[in-house]
Amino acid sequence: MMDQNVRHAAGSPSSRFSPGEQISLPPVLANRDHFVSPGRRDKSAVGEVSVSVPLRLYSYVHDLRGTRVRPMQTYAVAQAVEHASATRLKIQLCDDAGLQSNQDLHGAFKHFYQLFCQLLGNPIGVFVSVETIQQRHMGLGSSSAELLAFLIGLNRAVGTPFTWQELRLLLCWNFVERDLDQPEFVVPAATAGCAFVAGMYGGLTVLGPAYELVAACPIPSDVRIVSYIPHARLRNSRSGPPPTPYFQPFPATMADAEGKQMKLRDELFFAETLPAVQCG
Repeated sequence: MMDQNVRHAAGSPSSRFSPGEQISLPPVLANRDHFVSPGRRDKSAVGEVSVSVPLRLYSYVHDLRGTRVRPMQTYAVAQAVEHASATRLKIQLCDDAGLQSNQDLHGAFKHFYQLFCQLLGNPIGVFVSVETIQQRHMGLGSSSAELLAFLIGLNRAVGTPFTWQELRLLLCWNFVERDLDQPEFVVPAATAGCAFVAGMYGGLTVLGPAYELVAACPIPSDVRIVSYIPHARLRNSRSGPPPTPYFQPFPATMADAEGKQMKLRDELFFAETLPAVQCG
């Protein structure tokens, strides 16, 4: 039986909560009553998985305000930097339930571990070995790359209960980051979702409202520059939230910690996307 913390309808999670306390199911999963149990040791349950995920770059986000709601209400483009692996990670199933690792895992890992346990209906014993290959860079997605690798590996290890589409939607609908003030808690985090798709499939990806995959294509090895010119229909679209001042007060439902996290994310998006758009 699914945990009462699992939400079946769209809605913004409240600010600052314990890992696994609030879970949202995307519509594609809302009508499923059960999922594959990791306790059933069939041929699809691998038990040990190694995963590598490349660095990813957000190249363009049409309307940053659209990333503040779930599901996302804007368009975004991301691409994989396939010559640079951000993370190599190994997942091993253990007999003793719980999440263990060779390093300190932040709250987002614990949140998605709890998500798997609640949806599958069984506690899972997992040991995670994380090896970050490249030096960490702010804005290149090393932290979210580790989280993506963790989900891909855990999904495969327990028998692939979720398709890659379902996995990326679970990640987008439940994406969190550690609370800056109280690290034992997590806060809802803004994401356009396409960087996760680029990490899964490589190449260049375009996502639209509600994390709909609009396009995904490989990037030829001889390509050195990618530029973006938004079509007039996209610039004039009304799919995003109504126009409001950029530096607007955060809603009363957001705690200070979440407000700081969202503002930081917005500033990072601007720093990364504006040069790419201007140079296009």
